[in-house]
This record gives sequence, structure tokens and C-alpha cells, in this order.
Amino acid sequence: MNLSSIPAAGAHSARYLAWRRSTFWTVLIVYGAFYFCRENISVAMPLIQKAFTWTNEDTGIIITISTLAYALGKLVSGPLVDRVGGKRMFLASLFLSALFSATFGLGASMPFFIFAWSLNRFALSGGWNGLIRVVSRWYAPEEVGTACGLISVNYQLGNVVSLFAVGALVSLGFGWRELFFVPAVWLVLFGVVATQTMKEEPRDIGEKSPPWVTDSASVRARGQLWRDLGELFRMRGFILICSLSVILTFIRALFMVWTPTYLNALGGKLDVAAFKSAIFPFMGCLGTILAGWISDHYGRARRGGTIALMLVVLTACLFVLAAFGDRSQILGFVALGLIGFFLYGPYSLVTGVAAIDFGGTRLTGTAAGFIDAVGYVGAALSGIGGGFLSERYSWSTVFYLLVFCSALATALGFVLTVRERNR
Repeated sequence: MNLSSIPAAGAHSARYLAWRRSTFWTVLIVYGAFYFCRENISVAMPLIQKAFTWTNEDTGIIITISTLAYALGKLVSGPLVDRVGGKRMFLASLFLSALFSATFGLGASMPFFIFAWSLNRFALSGGWNGLIRVVSRWYAPEEVGTACGLISVNYQLGNVVSLFAVGALVSLGFGWRELFFVPAVWLVLFGVVATQTMKEEPRDIGEKSPPWVTDSASVRARGQLWRDLGELFRMRGFILICSLSVILTFIRALFMVWTPTYLNALGGKLDVAAFKSAIFPFMGCLGTILAGWISDHYGRARRGGTIALMLVVLTACLFVLAAFGDRSQILGFVALGLIGFFLYGPYSLVTGVAAIDFGGTRLTGTAAGFIDAVGYVGAALSGIGGGFLSERYSWSTVFYLLVFCSALATALGFVLTVRERNR
């Protein structure tokens, strides 16, 4: 499959198709690079704990507070991106994140770490909202499931590459501070390239706006957040999507943050643990592509069914990890990969495709921002919750909690399926 050549609705010029292709690859690759300054902390945490004699509970506080800052940033950047544009938000998020990641590396106290990482997460929050707005302008509604499915591999691949890259820095003997300085430089380099290789929408290259783009400059300028949110909440199924976002983002965040620490605790070296952790987002890439293709192939009315069926298998895989993960490292490793596959598929539909389905082109940023924001309020519990349960009880206890969460999400997925069929 040619990832950048999803058939466009209607005939377009060679210039249009060239810029759509360039924009596609830019947001796919560069948003993945955001994870250099996001996933570095999960690899650095065991080193920080050793340097300051902290526990999982201590570093969990950093994760929880910074995740709440991320959720707040989603609420702010969502409506803002509908006013200032996706490309501006995307690039501002990138460069600010690089700055605050490097700032974190200068720290020597818990309050400083919390402040710096919260600023970093707040800055990062605008990247996805900006991306979703750009995608909604280049791909028609009947293409957007596949487009988002393909583009959404960026945060899984970004996660994979960042774990390997930061793990390699550990293997080379770099200290925990360099794990925040070096990735910041990498991210800036990607940002410089992105300024030249992506466009907000076809109008920026002198083309006509596609027929599915319904907003205008006057719409961008208005400041009616509450009315916009009210419009979204009156749409059937939006609350269900937000509820799914809370649960799935919590599960995803817990694995993203704690997997290297968990594998390290089982007896592996930190760099090896970082490399093994990459199986989770790598398999997530495949699940994301499959979910996007199925949802487009069988129509928007089948997105709920795709979500529900994949969550059934996710629940079973989480149970295997909880029951047998500490007894067999091979079985735990396989379960971790399958969890990534069956989690990221539904997650990408909820946080990406659903935002465009509900928000259209006029409220894409607002919908994406709110869906993500409520999700990361739930994800904030992954820091303190994962740290507390793993320290006081066991990692199996953590995973059994996720089994319950996944079962609840599965039930919501089936409710969504029924509602879609009754439209």
C-alpha cells in the first residue's frame, strides 16, 4: 500500500498531490520525533531514582502532575488550534517541548522536576491537535479512517525509535541529564525540516479548498468554546467516546511510563529493558493500521464494532500478563506485544478518527482537544497509581487493575456499537 497516495475525492493537480504527500510524510515522521522529548523520562526514571534515592511512588508524582498539565494543555490547545491553525500549533509545540526537556535536565530537586516536566507536557499537548486539524484538510471523510490509521503509527514508531535511541545513550554511558539534552537537539532538527515540508491546507499552495472543508477565517476568529462543546455533547455517542478515551489513555499511559521500570525490576539491564519495551508500541503500529482500514472498509457505522472486538482480545491478553508475566519472561514479552496491538487500534480510532467524525473540519481541534484532555485526566492516575501499587503490592496487582479497566471499556465499546447500528 502506498501510504501517502490514498485516493483523493475528486481530481487534483500534481502540485496538490505533491504537497499532500509531503505533508503526510512530515506529520507522520515529525510527530513521531516528539517522543524523543516525551518517552526519554521513562528510560531515565530508574537512573533518577538511583541518583536521588527515590522510589516509584516519588517519581510517580512527577508523572501524575505533568500528565494533568498535559490534559489542561489539550483543553487550551484544542479550541486554539481551530483559530490559529494546525501547522502553527504543531511547530510551536515541538520547539517549546525541546526547550523544556533540556530545562528538565538541569534540575536537582523534586519541585523543579515537576515544574519543568509539566511545562514540557503542556507544550507537547498541542502537537496532536495541530496534526489532526491538518489531516482533516487534506483527506476527505471517507478517507480519514485509513489516513489517521496510517499517520497514527507515528506515535507508536516514535515510541519505538525513542526507546531504542535513548536506550542506546544509556548503553554508551550517558548520564540521566544527557537523556534530556540530546533528544532535545534531535527534536529541534526535525522541527527545522518540518517548517519547509508541510502545509496547513490546499489554500496555502494556491489551490481551492476541498468541498469537505466548511470553515472560514471568520469561524477561526470566534471565541465560543462553550457553545462548541455544547454542540459536540449533543451529538450521539460523543460522551461514550470521551469515556473510552479516559480508560484507554490510562492503560496506554501506564505501559508507556512503567514498562522499562517493570522489565528492569524483573532482573534485566536498563538498556535491554528499554529495547524490549519497544515491542509494545511496535505491535501497536500494526493494530492501528488494521483498525483504521477496517473502520473505513466497512464504513463509519462499524467503528464501534471494531473497537469492541479488539478490546475483548485486549482484556484476555492483560489477564495473561497479570497471571503469568512474572513466571515466564517469554510469555510476558509476547503478551506485551499483543496488548500493544489490541490497545492501539481502538485508541487511534477514539482519539484520532472520532475527533474528525464528530468535529468535522470546523471543530476538529476542539473535539480532538477535549477527547484527549479527558483521557489524560485518567492517565494522570497512571503515575501515582502505578507507583503506589507496584511498591506496596506487586506488578501483577497493577495488571489486574488494567484487566478490570479493559473489561469496562469493552462494555462501552459494545454500547457504542449498538448505538451506531440504531442511527
